[in-house]
Formats: sequence, structure tokens, C-alpha cells
Amino acid sequence: MANGGEWTGIGGATLSDRRAGGWSAELVPPAPDTDPGPPPSAVGDLAPDEDSIVDRFYPGFERRQRTRLARGAVEYGDMSFDRNPSDLIEEQIEEAVDTMTWVFPIYVRLVRMKEKALAMEERLSRLGIE
Repeated sequence: MANGGEWTGIGGATLSDRRAGGWSAELVPPAPDTDPGPPPSAVGDLAPDEDSIVDRFYPGFERRQRTRLARGAVEYGDMSFDRNPSDLIEEQIEEAVDTMTWVFPIYVRLVRMKEKALAMEERLSRLGIE
């Protein structure tokens, strides 16, 4: 890739090796002949009037990926491409720990929501409302 190579990631985010200027990130739309992915039947069985989870949430996820790629290119330039693999692995370890650490507050909130739902169900049951 040192001679003008290019890498296109999910959603058409493109990293280009520009010989004189180093790596740069560009957000370009996917090519018309790009594989659209698995057919809806491969994602799950849905009623015709329902949107799939992928159709509903993936566009937002993809936009966030593109934004992060572009922001990283501006903030860090091409430094990541020259870092030692062990440094990049350490970054991934730190990210994994961060991600798993944020799961605990979400868990606590979900348990509290369930406790409130059970209390509400109990009150409704006592009133004879189901």
C-alpha cells in the first residue's frame, strides 16, 4: 500500500496511502456494485410489516463508525499505521475493559427497571387488573 494503496471499510470509509502526504481518511459512498450483504431472510424471520433490527439500527451504527474514522484521522493522523502491533493490541485490551466496565451500570439500571415492573404487576394484581 505504500504506492498509493487504498483500503475501503464498512460503509465506504476509505483510507488512502498518499505517497507524499501519508495516510488520509475519506468518507465515500459505497460503489454501486458493492455487495449489499445478506438477504433479509438471512437476518431473521420477520412479519412483512416489521422492520428488521439491522434495517432499523445499522444505519446509525454505520454513521457513528464513519464519524469515528474521520475524527481519528484528524486527531491522530496516520500514527496508528506506524505503531507496534503490541501497542495496538494493548489499545484493544483497554477498549475491551472500558466496554465491559460500562456494562455494569446498564445492568444495575435493568435490574432496577425489573424490580419496578414486578412491583407494578403486584399492585395491579392486588387491584384485580392484569
